[in-house]
Amino acid sequence: EEGADRLVDRILEALPWETARREGSRLRDWIASDPQLQETLHEWLQAGVGEVFSWLTTMMVVFVYLVFLIAEKASLPKRMRLAFDETRAEQIASVVENINQAIAKYISVKTFVSFLQGFLSLIVLLVFGVDFAFIWGLLIFLFNFIPYIGSIVAVTLPILLAFVQYPDSPWIGVVVALLLLAIQAVGGNYVEPRLTGRRLGVSPLLVLIALAFWGFLWGVTGMILAVPLTVIAKIVLENIDETRPIATLMSSD
Repeated sequence: EEGADRLVDRILEALPWETARREGSRLRDWIASDPQLQETLHEWLQAGVGEVFSWLTTMMVVFVYLVFLIAEKASLPKRMRLAFDETRAEQIASVVENINQAIAKYISVKTFVSFLQGFLSLIVLLVFGVDFAFIWGLLIFLFNFIPYIGSIVAVTLPILLAFVQYPDSPWIGVVVALLLLAIQAVGGNYVEPRLTGRRLGVSPLLVLIALAFWGFLWGVTGMILAVPLTVIAKIVLENIDETRPIATLMSSD
C-alpha cells in the first residue's frame, strides 16, 4: 500500500499541471471518500470470489464425469465390436488411439513447458523480492495452459506489483518485466514447438477462434480445453472421407 502511494505521488509530480492530491493523503483515503468507487470495488470483489467458487464447482463436476468415463473404458472395445463389423470397429479404435496419443503428447509437453516457465519466473521474482512470488509462479504455471493470451495475463500482475512495490526504483520493474516476458517468449516460441512438432498441426487462427468460442461457453475451463477439443475434432474429421477437406482447412500446413 505504501509503495502504491509513493508510485501515485511520483506520477502526479511528473504531470505538467497541479493536482488536488494533498500532502500525506493516501489511496485508502481517496477510496473512502468516494462511495461509488467503494461500491464498484465491492462488486468486483464479489464477482471475483463468485468466479473462483464457480470454477471449483465445475472442477468437481468434471471429476465426477471423469470417474464415469474411466469406468466405461474397460467395456468400450467389446461394445464397439458388437455394434460394428470388425473392420469398422478397428477403424474407430485407430481414431481413438490417434486422439489419445495426440492429446497425451500435448498435455505432457504443455505441463513440462508450463512448469519450466513457472519455475523460472518464480526464481526471477524471488531474486528481486517481489511479494507473493510462489502465488505468481503457480498462476503462471496454470495460465500457460491457455494458448497465446494465458501467459501474457499471468505475467502482467507480478510485473505491475514489481512497479508498485519498488516505486523509487522503476528499473527493477523494467528488469522483472523483460525477464518474465523473455521466459514466456522462449518457452512458447522455441521450446514448446520443438517438443510438440509444429504445434499439432492446427492453424493458429483456428486456435484463437476456439479460445473465444469455448471461453464463451465454459469460461477459463473452456479456454484450457480449447486446443485439445480442436485437435480431437480435426483427427475425427481426417478419418471421414466426406469431412477430410475440412480437416485440411483446419491444419497449419
